Amino acid sequence: MTEEIIELIHLRRNLKNNNTDESQEEYIKVRNEINRKTKLAKEAFLQEKCNEVGEMMKTGRLESAFKTVKTFFGTGKAVGL
Repeated sequence: MTEEIIELIHLRRNLKNNNTDESQEEYIKVRNEINRKTKLAKEAFLQEKCNEVGEMMKTGRLESAFKTVKTFFGTGKAVGL
């Protein structure tokens, strides 16, 4: 998360504690903005990691690529039927 998102989270926390109608409306706006920005930040982060893995695969560093993938998806234990 970026510093901007963290600042918005602190603002949202302060607005949530206020019980006025204006602060509740502002809380909803800030909450929605946080959701949008975190979704975009997550997408950018995952895209960056995918690009890293792709570069590792191209250069033949398969072990590093699979290690990076494993950090996101875990051990991959199959679920029994």
